[in-house]
Amino acid sequence: MGKQKTKPTAIGAIQHYHYDAEHRLNEVRIEQTDRSQRYGYVYDALGRRIEKHQIDRDGQPYNRTRFL
Repeated sequence: MGKQKTKPTAIGAIQHYHYDAEHRLNEVRIEQTDRSQRYGYVYDALGRRIEKHQIDRDGQPYNRTRFL
């Protein structure tokens, strides 16, 4: 199981960072008074980040960015 960190921002939002057992950023959740956003990250077998995506309310990824 990985680590979780929480950080407040200057505009009043709260950012939650979730890391996997390999200490890689797994998910970021940004909570504001009127909305929240979630982002997920995917890594290859060598531990390189290869994708970032937003996660909708149903937990499904969309708006993917792949890194070459």
